[in-house]
Amino acid sequence: MVLAAAAKAFFGAVLVTMMVFAWQQFDDLNEQQELSAAWENTQDYAVFYPHSVGNDRAEIEAGGHSIAITEARDLYPILDEAGGIFMESVNYEPWVPTGPQAPLPVYPVRVNTNYLEQYPIMDESGAPVHVDRDEQTWVVAVPEQYRSLEAELTAFFQASRTGGPDFEGAVQGQERMLREPVPEQFREQEVRIIWTASDQEVFSFNTTINPDNGHTILDPIVEIMTPANSMTVDRLNSFNGDLNAPMKVRVDGDSAAVLAELAPTLRELNLDDNLRHLVTTHEAILGEVDEIRSGIAWLGAFIGAALLIVLLLEASLVSIVSDRLHRRLTVRRLHGTGFVRTYRELLILLAATFVGQALLAAVMVGILSSGSSEMPDVEPAPAFPFPLFASVLGALLVVEVLLVAVTAGILERRNAVKRLKEL
Repeated sequence: MVLAAAAKAFFGAVLVTMMVFAWQQFDDLNEQQELSAAWENTQDYAVFYPHSVGNDRAEIEAGGHSIAITEARDLYPILDEAGGIFMESVNYEPWVPTGPQAPLPVYPVRVNTNYLEQYPIMDESGAPVHVDRDEQTWVVAVPEQYRSLEAELTAFFQASRTGGPDFEGAVQGQERMLREPVPEQFREQEVRIIWTASDQEVFSFNTTINPDNGHTILDPIVEIMTPANSMTVDRLNSFNGDLNAPMKVRVDGDSAAVLAELAPTLRELNLDDNLRHLVTTHEAILGEVDEIRSGIAWLGAFIGAALLIVLLLEASLVSIVSDRLHRRLTVRRLHGTGFVRTYRELLILLAATFVGQALLAAVMVGILSSGSSEMPDVEPAPAFPFPLFASVLGALLVVEVLLVAVTAGILERRNAVKRLKEL
């Protein structure tokens, strides 16, 4: 009996844990389906997703940057010339700590000139911001409400470009990573601020940012990158293998054809083993939807098996206890004792088993939840989904109570005549 109770508690805990995560998967599925609909109109742009290790495992494990350098130095200019959009908005992802350091009033985003052509940003006069591709100064579009910070912002972005006392700028970062001197023009690069109109929603091109309001950012500072004013280090994160990678390749609705066109270039750059898949955001989300559905199907199968085991063990416990206490139970029923008082020993055992089951399930869910929240580049999950856990536990309790009542009633009727003869 003790072994059966322990087994029931264990499988019950496993069942609760799987049901909690299945419920979360259904929530994720609904969110992804809504997300896919929102991104259906961006199929002219695609990302290399995922980013494969390919033949470079040793180089990656050694902490090398040769792949990222090749992508940023050699591949990016080709895709930029072909109309690709660069939008780096990672600082606005929901799990990034809020509040930039002074003197920045808000986090900056970084775009290229192709972005401005497709998603115009208005200057303070109401005209679209335009920056020539041969612009050599570092251009920063700043909302007009921050005009009082002009001197501080200019100094900050100047230092971010050319460096300063105890401060590594893009120039120093480029020389450190590429181990070669930068052109002189970048050592003396100036910063130019363009004041933009207030209350502008800037499209983030990021599925995690402000999904309830079109994935936009209100009044960010925008750094504008051109072929002439940027270095390799400025676009080093262009192809990070994430769904929201900054570089969006222009595909005009046919990502497979564009990937085929790029194949010779990728082979020449030795990137064909890394950048193997070019998908639109919509396609990538649909792929994730399929993965979630597959996961739910597997979870459903395991949940069904676990539920069957739990119910069989529960019924076995009722049968074992009823058999051991049959004389006492029969006397109580003959004297008109109610169900709860008649089966109080059984109910105490099952209650203790359920409490143990709940505690074990709580530990399992807590461990798995905390583990998932530590995954890189994934939005942290709540430490413990208590409302969901309580709902699942409550539903299972109702099922178990009904099973106990039905099983006890069947056993009582079936054995009534036999127990009377024994008395």
